[in-house]
Amino acid sequence: MSETPRPADLIVFGGTGDLSMRKLLPALYHADRDGRPAPETRTIAMSRGGLDEVEAAWRWIDPILGERDSRGTPPEPYPAGSAGPASAYELVGRRGRAWHEEVPV
Repeated sequence: MSETPRPADLIVFGGTGDLSMRKLLPALYHADRDGRPAPETRTIAMSRGGLDEVEAAWRWIDPILGERDSRGTPPEPYPAGSAGPASAYELVGRRGRAWHEEVPV
């Protein structure tokens, strides 16, 4: 019998470092995709060095894109100017969450 994940606060020291980018953040992505940790869990990353927002965003998303590319899974197309593919809404809905706007039907 599997145990229900409990909410927690995960504090990452060195959140912009190489180890976080290569190992920790991708592992957190996979855990979240698989329904762990609990939806209420928060991750807070700290760093001594500065990192502008754009660089931080790419350093965080690059490992996720690399994983997607290694599986040969193409991005799901969606109309320009829309909120994205319907599967994105389904994905967050599986965790009991929702985007701020409704999916057009």
